[in-house]
Amino acid sequence: DASVWVVDARPRGAFAEAHVPGAVGVELAEDFGTWVGWIVPFNAPVMLVLDPGQDEREAMVQLIRIGYEHVRGVLRGMAEWLSEGRPTEQFQSVTVAEFAEAVKTGQARQILDVRTPAERASERLEGSVHRFAGDLEANIPAELSVHDPVWVACASGYRANLSASLLQRAGYTPVALRDGGVADVLAHRLLAASAPDSHR
Repeated sequence: DASVWVVDARPRGAFAEAHVPGAVGVELAEDFGTWVGWIVPFNAPVMLVLDPGQDEREAMVQLIRIGYEHVRGVLRGMAEWLSEGRPTEQFQSVTVAEFAEAVKTGQARQILDVRTPAERASERLEGSVHRFAGDLEANIPAELSVHDPVWVACASGYRANLSASLLQRAGYTPVALRDGGVADVLAHRLLAASAPDSHR
């Protein structure tokens, strides 16, 4: 049913490794419902994907509180989906060190910052394009090309994962910063620049 939104609430690393095609990655946390409300059309039918150990009731309560009452079902993990040979999608998720190295070497030719304008005002990655994660579904920056990977960063990895899933739905190839944010990348680059040359 094309009207159903697949909301994958598993941890971001598991989501990046394999997910239902077109799924939106909204990791289950205190603000899970808030982000679903930002992205998914109001009261649209939803299919949830959860790890076996995650709290299904918590996810359902958060959805119902914001008016999303049409949950069609819950898929517990991806094992059964994979065993039946059903299609999956994946994208690359990287560490702070890997992201910083890609910026340094020019491998990250397209960088998308999905933090709030206030967060971006305090510090930013040079050459990055900005769009708040909550606005990305309806308004992907025109500067981004589908022909090169888009390296996505926020402040912690949560919104980067969500934004990467939205980019993938729109035909882009995302690379998400998994556990860290813009500040961590900048700090890592400063530390690398100040480290003594071991070859001297």
